[in-house]
Amino acid sequence: MKTIYLILISLIILISCSEKKKQEGFVLSGTITGAKDSTLVELLKDNKVIDSTFVFNEKFQFSGKVNQPTDMVVAIKNTRNWRPIWIENNEISFSTDIDNFKKALIKGSQTQKEQDIVTQQTDSLITLYVSISEIMRFDTTISKNIFDSLSLELKKIDSLDTFINKEFAKNNPHSFVSLEIIYYNKKKWDKKLINNLFDSLDENIRASERGNSISHYLELGVNPVTGDHYIDFEQPDTNGKMTKISEIKADYIFIDFWASWCGPCIEEIPFIKEAYHKYKDKGFEVVGVSLDVSELQWKNAIKKYKLDWINISDLKDFESDAVY
Repeated sequence: MKTIYLILISLIILISCSEKKKQEGFVLSGTITGAKDSTLVELLKDNKVIDSTFVFNEKFQFSGKVNQPTDMVVAIKNTRNWRPIWIENNEISFSTDIDNFKKALIKGSQTQKEQDIVTQQTDSLITLYVSISEIMRFDTTISKNIFDSLSLELKKIDSLDTFINKEFAKNNPHSFVSLEIIYYNKKKWDKKLINNLFDSLDENIRASERGNSISHYLELGVNPVTGDHYIDFEQPDTNGKMTKISEIKADYIFIDFWASWCGPCIEEIPFIKEAYHKYKDKGFEVVGVSLDVSELQWKNAIKKYKLDWINISDLKDFESDAVY
C-alpha cells in the first residue's frame, strides 16, 4: 500500500512539473516547405525584430515567454513573406510553403483561432476593396458614373467590414483580438462606441499595454471631424528643434503621417512631391510626421526619398499624441 502511495505521489509531482513547464513560455515550431537552409526567419513585434533564427531542413524554432497573448509577425528577412501570428505561452506550430507563406496554418494558439474567425470573414472584403481602389486610381478610361458607382461600392465594403469587426468585439469581451480591433479602429470609429466596447472587455485585457493606450486616447478631447479646426501639436525636427504646427507660415498645410517601414506611405511620396513642388510657392506646405521609433531609419528614409519639406517626429510610433 505504501508503494502505491509513493507511486501516486510521484505521478502527481511529475504531472504538476509538466504542467508548470508547459506554462512557463512558448515554443513556436515552424516548417517552411521549399525554404533553403540558412534562410533567415525573424519574429517581429511592432515592426521590431525580437528574435531571429535560421532554417535547417525546412524547419525553424523560436522560444520565449509573453505576459499575455501577443500579436507578432513571422517573416523571412528581406522578402515579402510574412504572416501575422498570435503568440501565447504554449506549444505552437507554424506550417507553410515558401510560395504561400501568408497562408500558413497555425495551431496551438487559442487567440489565433479567434483571429482566424475574423480574418475568414474579412479577407475577401479587403481583397475586393484593394482591387476596386486600384481600378479607380490607375484606370484613367473609366467614366465619372462608373467612378461614382465604384466609390459607392467601397463604402458598402467598408461598412460591412466595420460591422463584422464591431460584432466580434462586442460578442467577445474575453478576447485580446477584440482589444486589437478596438485599438486599430479607435480613430476611425465614434469615440462613444470605442468607450462602450472598451468598457465591456475583461479587466486584465483593459489593463494591458494596448488597453492603457486606449485609455489614454479616451481621456483626450473629442474626435475632430471634417471641417473642425485642427488640434495643435509640436514635435522635434531632424535637428532636434521643436516645430509647432500653428507656427508654420503657410496658407495650406498638408500633414502627412508616414513611416520608413510603411509601404503604402512610400508609394504616395511621388504624388505628394508633385503637389509640393507645384504649389509650394503659392502658400502650400507639407509637414511629414513620422511614426518611426528609430531615429536612424527615419533620417535615412528622408535622405533616400529626398523629402525636402518639414519633417518632424517624436519617435513614439502609434503612441504619439499627434496620432490621437
